Amino acid sequence: MDTITHGIAGALLGKAVFRGDDLFSRRPMGRARIITWSLMLGAIFPDSDVIRDMVSRNDLLVLTWHRSITHSLLCLPLFAVALAALTHWFVRRRKWDAPSFAALTGIYAVGILSHILLDLVTSFGTMIWSPLKWSRPAWDLIFIIDFSLSAILLVPQILAWVYARGEGLRRRALGSWLVFGSATLGVAALGAVIGAPISLRAILIVVVVLAAAFLLPALRHWGLRVRLASWNLAGLLLALGYIGTAMYAHHAALARVDHFVSALRLEAQARGALTSCAWTSKASRQACRPRAPRRKAHPRSTIAITRTLRRIPTSTRPSVFRRCRRFYGSRASPSRDFIRKAQKRSWKFPTCAFRRRVPIALHRLRTGSASPPMAACGRRVG
Repeated sequence: MDTITHGIAGALLGKAVFRGDDLFSRRPMGRARIITWSLMLGAIFPDSDVIRDMVSRNDLLVLTWHRSITHSLLCLPLFAVALAALTHWFVRRRKWDAPSFAALTGIYAVGILSHILLDLVTSFGTMIWSPLKWSRPAWDLIFIIDFSLSAILLVPQILAWVYARGEGLRRRALGSWLVFGSATLGVAALGAVIGAPISLRAILIVVVVLAAAFLLPALRHWGLRVRLASWNLAGLLLALGYIGTAMYAHHAALARVDHFVSALRLEAQARGALTSCAWTSKASRQACRPRAPRRKAHPRSTIAITRTLRRIPTSTRPSVFRRCRRFYGSRASPSRDFIRKAQKRSWKFPTCAFRRRVPIALHRLRTGSASPPMAACGRRVG
């Protein structure tokens, strides 16, 4: 997950669970604001390992060092104590009212833990057991940059600020909606530039939902009766629901992969699934659909895949080759020109080496589809 989203999540936790105050408040610095600042700083601290990447000439540090020691569950207590000691010393010098050293240690531990968990749900992998073990567990539920999740974490905090007082309420509500609506259009424009356009329907839905969130509570000023902690708690629950939905979709996709492999009696060495192209345009979904990596491929793919099939039963060969011709015509594998075009139309299309005689079966990963929405590739037998 990107560092900005980590900081937003930490601030949300501070306000929703620990009764923290806004980071930038008219009230003087006190216990509530220090809680929010500590959780926010704890949530972004693990990404401080990128400093070594900035000063080093080793281009592989992003793979060998990032998300290692600072993201370790084993080292978490040490970092929490160190950050709490530093904060306790600083607030004593400033003579601010602050939580105790033990409370600060627990707050920083929660912030660091939130960072580790949010990184685990992405596909990059996190060395949570370093330095004892340098493997990279990954739950592989969402992409490392997810604007939807970032918005879910940020919008409730802005709503709490908008409806904190009645003076200038409508101006703040309308201005916030315009800012987030413009950001939605900016994200859509960015998607079009990088080759992953967002559908017009999705853009309209987001703009309407934002309008309802920012403008409806202004009717009869009922939004003023909602407390700051309640706004942020609602955002925390929505974020957990979003991640839970992604988890359900991920496991459902893997179950459909297993069903497809079992139906064709295939021996698959690896399988994986990521979120589908539900928010992208139809043209982008068509481009990211055919994907069958064999070599140098990332173990995950935009659609559910099984790869490196060692044996294809003779009875299934004709149907497999019919599916190949459906996507690639008379050839059994896509051309390199097709691969280059597909790389421009998806977020993370793996660079692969294809053989001319590789049978590939591809189907869309869409619920209710008449055809099995899976992908399989392997060598031709016989």
